[in-house]
Formats: sequence, C-alpha cells, structure tokens
Amino acid sequence: MRRVLLIPVCIVALVAIARPAHALDVYGVDLRLGVRGGPNIAMLPKPDDYSDYGDATPYEFAYGTGWNAGVNLAVRAFDIASLELGWMRAHEHVASNAFELDGVLDCSSGRVRCPKQTLGYEMGFDANHFPIAIRLEVPTGVARPFITAGLDFVTGRTNREFNVVATDPFPENLDPETQGELIDRYAASAEYNYARNAVLNEDAPTSYTGIIAGIGLNMALDKIEVPVEFRLNLYPASGQHLNQRGVFPPRGLTAYDPRITVEYNDVWRMQIFVLFGLDYLIL
Repeated sequence: MRRVLLIPVCIVALVAIARPAHALDVYGVDLRLGVRGGPNIAMLPKPDDYSDYGDATPYEFAYGTGWNAGVNLAVRAFDIASLELGWMRAHEHVASNAFELDGVLDCSSGRVRCPKQTLGYEMGFDANHFPIAIRLEVPTGVARPFITAGLDFVTGRTNREFNVVATDPFPENLDPETQGELIDRYAASAEYNYARNAVLNEDAPTSYTGIIAGIGLNMALDKIEVPVEFRLNLYPASGQHLNQRGVFPPRGLTAYDPRITVEYNDVWRMQIFVLFGLDYLIL
C-alpha cells in the first residue's frame, strides 16, 4: 500500500521539478502529461491441476470485457526512453464458458442422446491501477513504434460481485410433473450444488501487483502526441493451482457436502488493456 501511495506523490514531485527545469532547458529531456482510456479484456483460465480434482469442482475458463480511463505522466530522454507513471480507474468483468454438469441429463425430449445441462458464473469489480513503466520509442518521424515494460499496482477494489448464471433452466423453474427425473438429477449432482451455492471469497487479495508488457504506435504532432497501445498485464497473485484460486472441495470428492462452500477468488490471471491516449508536451 505504501508503494502505491508513493506513485501520486512522485507525479506531483516530477511536475514540481519540471518548472525549474524548463528555465534550465534540460537538453534532450521532455515532460508529457496526458490521458488514457479504452476497453480491457480480463481472462481467468483453468488452474493447471484442475483435472486432478473430482467432478464436484465447478471451474471453467472465464473472460470478459470492461473499460478503463485515467491520466499519465512521462519523462522522456532523447525521444527514445521514457519513464511513465499513471493512474487508471477500471471496470473489470469475467464470465465463464457454460460448463456441462456431467450427471444432469435432460431426457425429456425423447432424444437418443440426452443433452447435459449447463450453467456458468460471472465476477466483476472496479479497481485502481497504478502502472509504472519504461517505454522505448523509435524516433522515426511522426509515426513512432514503441514497446513498454513495467509493473502494475492494483488496489482500491470496490463493487465486487459474483453471480451464478443460468444457461439451462434451474430446477425450480422446471415442471415437477413432466421433468421430475431431471429435478432429481439436479438434486443428486455435487457439481451443480457446489456451483449453485458458491460465493465470492472475501479473503481474496485486495491489492496485488502485475507485470506489464506492451506494444504501440505514437503519433507525434508537435506539442500533441496520440499514442495507441496494446498492453498485456500478468498477475502472479491469481495462482496456477486450484487451491490458490479460492476454496474448493477436496481432491477426488464426488458427493455434495453442505458443510463445504465453494468460494471463488476474483483475481484475474491476465488482462489486455487497449489504451488510446492524448499527451501534451509541457516541457
């Protein structure tokens, strides 16, 4: 948290330094202040060891789109290397692919092969992102390609949500007289009951750090510059194993135990930020 709070302090300090530096006319150094905004894509793949657990563990690849907007301050040397400090407020969301409930088959249609029932889940929140990055730019006239690398500090998460999504009718919406067999299969399915009663893990990290890698193109128009960047953020805090992704039934369990509540961590494995910018050279 202290490191995160230092970022806006550093921004203020750099702006203060810029004023006397303008009078000194520091050779080869410029200062840019700008805005950033655009869509983001969050992704949460299956854990590496998911297949080692029993059918009672409801998990599936999840992804979704959101938006982000904020400000950016950069110190650039010789039109090549820049140190960038920023702040963005982001709305982030993922939704799982509908996953099949292996033991819940709907045979009421009279088909030879009874289709499996499916459901999904979705998570989302709003958060502050404080990126610190080094940008290397090729000064090739107006259109200047660049790459970035650095760290992304995520904190201030609010409006956290988790919902189970019905892709096939839940049992309470079925007709007991004609679909009683399907209702019984729902009731006997550990995978369904764990998924339906799942909640958000309140002990999931509230602040964490990501690794930034980006590529983009900067349109340099005298005092105004228009950068467009595709940025990939990787967050190790999400973990690669199921026991790092929340609270789930023990390995090999295939029966429903009401004493166990599935709890999902809402920390994405990776995000793609599409950043449209507008920078003004203040020095």
